[in-house]
Amino acid sequence: MEKVDQALEELDKKIIEYHEAIKFDRDDISLSKIQSLQLEREELQEAYDDILIQFNIYDDMKNLTDERKEKESKKVIK
Repeated sequence: MEKVDQALEELDKKIIEYHEAIKFDRDDISLSKIQSLQLEREELQEAYDDILIQFNIYDDMKNLTDERKEKESKKVIK
């Protein structure tokens, strides 16, 4: 997860850097490079969000399973 966060931060920095370069008419930076980075960042963010959703679903299912096991073990003890 940390690597994804770092990658998102790096993409943000590059996008800002490219925007600044265009403001000052640097020839080595094109609008297509910025658009490409923005698309890459968007795709990475979507994948990251999907992973977080899957982790939350997994955690919820694990919690339910743990609760059920705990209830069953209490029934056996009585």
